[in-house]
Amino acid sequence: MLTFGSLGLSLGINLANAITVLTNVAYDNLNPFYTGQVLPQIAAFKARGMTFNGICNNDYRFINSFYTLKRSKTIMNRIKAGFSTSDWTAIRTKLASYIQFAANGV
Repeated sequence: MLTFGSLGLSLGINLANAITVLTNVAYDNLNPFYTGQVLPQIAAFKARGMTFNGICNNDYRFINSFYTLKRSKTIMNRIKAGFSTSDWTAIRTKLASYIQFAANGV
């Protein structure tokens, strides 16, 4: 059973499965962006002598242009596909006040 102590929630789903689904979806969707685009961009900024704050500001804008509503919907749908219907219903019901599922189309 998945429990968030500080949130006081018990989702009643398999913790190992939830971790596997979330890890796989995050890795498959975010790692190519980070390793293929963000890290090379950071290296280029450092080579140009940019300050740490300048690099962070540029990366923040870059990530905001990557993580659009469409990409958010895609990631949420991939997470949803990894769970059974009953597990997804439990997740959606319990976490609805923390995550805007409707805004993400799931």
